[in-house]
Amino acid sequence: MKRKLIILIALLVSLAALTISGASLAYFTDTKKTENVYTAGNVYIELSEAAVTPDAAGNLIKDTAKDRVIGTETGVIHNYGKIYPGQTIDKDPLILNTGSEDAWIAAKVTLTDGAGDIHKLLGEDGDDNIDFSLILDGGIIKTLFEQGSHFGNWNGIPDTYYTDSFAIAEVSDRINGEYELYFFVNTKLQPGESVTVFDTFRIPTEWNNGDIYEMREFKITVEAFAVQSFGFSSCYDAMTAAFPDHFHFT
Repeated sequence: MKRKLIILIALLVSLAALTISGASLAYFTDTKKTENVYTAGNVYIELSEAAVTPDAAGNLIKDTAKDRVIGTETGVIHNYGKIYPGQTIDKDPLILNTGSEDAWIAAKVTLTDGAGDIHKLLGEDGDDNIDFSLILDGGIIKTLFEQGSHFGNWNGIPDTYYTDSFAIAEVSDRINGEYELYFFVNTKLQPGESVTVFDTFRIPTEWNNGDIYEMREFKITVEAFAVQSFGFSSCYDAMTAAFPDHFHFT
């Protein structure tokens, strides 16, 4: 049996936690005179992932010295070294509401070709999008598909998988080898609650040497977003209003 070539790949995950603070809630009191009392709350999120380290054989294992890596610490970048067909790498970008108020939460996951062409592996002729579920699983992705997601136009965004709980919209730039996945959490995240974007990156067993070669310098970038729930009826409305440079679909 021909020996499979193992390619050195740089799988980069950049974690960036964005925050909005100073959210206001208005309370009306009925005393001797009518007053508007404003109590300042805050919306903060933390984006983290399980800490990992390679063992002597180069396999990726959990880092016993540290539980999780927080994105805001260093703008974390991991190089996962050699990959091979059938390999599964545990990846679990998790967004935690660390603020004092309910918040709408979303994530933007960018898949970048690097030197290869991932559309050859994950795309179909006549469609610029890719099938991200071939390499990413768990978290929101798994839950959404288990709920029997719809596919189509959602809030004016085509090519979107959606349920009442979550939505994943894909915006592709095939020419430049960049594929953006927008994860919307359609229920408010309360203080102390968290959501996992995905928890698995896998290499299909049927990929050959040439397929693995197309994944060289492949990158995954994860960004998290939070917006106060007060004043917004949906996650989509909150994100497009607060982060128009990121959540712009026209």
